[in-house]
Amino acid sequence: MCVFSVVSIQLNAQQNINGKITDENSQPIPFVYIYLTSSKIATITNEQGEFELRSFADLDSLVISHITYEDQKIRLRLGYLEISLTPKIITLAELVVTDFAGQCIRKTYSQTINNILGKKFGKGFYRQISYNDSIPTEILEVFYALQTSCAGVEKESIEEARYALKKKEKSGQRIVQLTNFSGFVTSSKVVSEQNAQQKSILVPLMPRSEHFYDFTMVDQFRENNSDYLKIHFKPLIDCPKPALEGDLVLNAKTFKIIRMDSHIRHSLIDDLKSPSGKELKTFNHLVTMRFDFREEGTSTVLNYVTGNYFLEFLDDTNELHSFSVNASLVMYQQDLTKIKRLKDVTLEKNDLNEIKKKKYNASFWKENSIIKRTPLEDKVIERFEKDGSFGTLFSTNNHY
Repeated sequence: MCVFSVVSIQLNAQQNINGKITDENSQPIPFVYIYLTSSKIATITNEQGEFELRSFADLDSLVISHITYEDQKIRLRLGYLEISLTPKIITLAELVVTDFAGQCIRKTYSQTINNILGKKFGKGFYRQISYNDSIPTEILEVFYALQTSCAGVEKESIEEARYALKKKEKSGQRIVQLTNFSGFVTSSKVVSEQNAQQKSILVPLMPRSEHFYDFTMVDQFRENNSDYLKIHFKPLIDCPKPALEGDLVLNAKTFKIIRMDSHIRHSLIDDLKSPSGKELKTFNHLVTMRFDFREEGTSTVLNYVTGNYFLEFLDDTNELHSFSVNASLVMYQQDLTKIKRLKDVTLEKNDLNEIKKKKYNASFWKENSIIKRTPLEDKVIERFEKDGSFGTLFSTNNHY
């Protein structure tokens, strides 16, 4: 904790670098990964294409990376930066091999499993905001120490965290919570060594995946003298279990995973009841996930993970309501030496139990935000801070 406090003080002492990333039509590009080459500090753009970084080294260069746009590397300068990205040129070559996409998937699975023991250590920042009927009702922010691999997050430890939940405005109001969504995001992987009988949700990179998925190559492009493939995966009609659908982007030569976008219509909330105890009907469940990696030497490094969840339900009076969660986990500091006392990540982990053991450090959060907040997020946090919601979740007189 002492070491982390020193790092936090250094973060706050640096001058900020602000900017916005747009496309050729001046439209903002969200989830662009931006990192400093010398200090290994990183972030992603928010939904409005905005970012903020704190510089550590005078000789740092800013690297902007997005799978759909050409990478840029610019010399660091203080102040506000407006950067426009150019779309990558897609080239679809004529393919003779009919099972080309399936062969690539099998090679990617083998490559990933063979390199999964290559561990990386760094710092991650997680932000989750939940909405009931489009009204922000829940926020969780966590600073993690993490061990990652080419498959995702392996181990974690919470260093600082805070949580707040909106108070009920009327008697009998049902505010839906999903406090273990952080467990779902951090425990999800792009690959599984388990077979279909052992998995509740099937992923495209697993043993005998061709028995459960149809694979189709949809794009090819070249970047920095390397060729990349985009392969769409879709569950077969007779797939026996819930399975993901989406796209994998692979290095065509090394078969390393660069990105996986996926979605599944699957419930993460099994038991939703009204304040009166009535079981509520839920429907239109949708979970989306994105894993973004970058190649570094002979290995790949996790950049960020995003997760979203949506459902609808009927209350006691059969009135329709919606619930959604937006979350992101960003590796904001990379290439650290081995971090001790990390715990395995599981779906059952509950960050709130860890937060309960820690004293809320209000001064730490005044200027500490890795992902630049949107105006809406600023208002949500400002309101929770004004109400004193942070740090009071477990007090005996709360009304949440």
